[in-house]
Amino acid sequence: MRKYLLSNGDSWVLGLMLDTEWMRKKYLSERGITYDEFCSEIGEEDEYSWLNNNTNYHTNLVEVQRKSRFSGVVSNKLGLEEINLSWEGKSNKAIMRTTIEWILDNKDKLEDTFFLIGWTTPMRGESVDDKNDSYGISWNNETIVSELETLYLILNLQNYFKVNNINYMFVDLFSDLFLPMEYNTRDSSDEKYQKFSTSLSLYDSLLEELDKDNFFSHKSLVKIIEENVDLGNIKDGEQFVELPIKNNYGEDNNFAGHPSIISSKVIGNLIYEKILTNN
Repeated sequence: MRKYLLSNGDSWVLGLMLDTEWMRKKYLSERGITYDEFCSEIGEEDEYSWLNNNTNYHTNLVEVQRKSRFSGVVSNKLGLEEINLSWEGKSNKAIMRTTIEWILDNKDKLEDTFFLIGWTTPMRGESVDDKNDSYGISWNNETIVSELETLYLILNLQNYFKVNNINYMFVDLFSDLFLPMEYNTRDSSDEKYQKFSTSLSLYDSLLEELDKDNFFSHKSLVKIIEENVDLGNIKDGEQFVELPIKNNYGEDNNFAGHPSIISSKVIGNLIYEKILTNN
């Protein structure tokens, strides 16, 4: 019988800023003020710091974050203890590395563990700080290269899971990793695969190698959230923690925010239902 949910990913799986949203809503409700009035009150100070310094809400924050993040919703509904390895800005390389390291250190728990892996933006990398014996975050500006490398990471981790009979589910957080690229540049004369264009054209073929039954969806969670706003399950204006909502998107429309408490609940419930369907 399973006992643990091992979750791994970046700030989305960590539940970053859910504690800020909880404090904000509590303060606005108790004071009977609008968000704009609240912003005028705190001035240039960030919401978390101001609320943490000017209220007594902070005693519940660790538990609020744990229960509110979508991985916490899933673990609660499955009746499993969550072990969360996520951190802010974590790369896909780090997600794969720390997942396997945990498995090697906890073989006695393996049969009792379900793995929920949230894949992040491919352009994040991982660097090493020898002086401080620590890992850091690097950035790969070669977008297409990093997307291809990420797909190989996902395929390798999935194969590792299958070889070791590990139960899991993969989630694309916000990068549309599982959508076809539709490159048609295959060069049959490139027998040693030295051309990048030849490898790039394999993206769609690599997608076919993945076991889609163990994906929550081929869509990213951003798309899932937006769909649930359209369906009325999430109120427009409450889909992300950061306010106003437009601040969640950069000038190039790249996503940059975090799911709200209600979005996390909707996502968690949908993932839970998918897990039940698969198992």
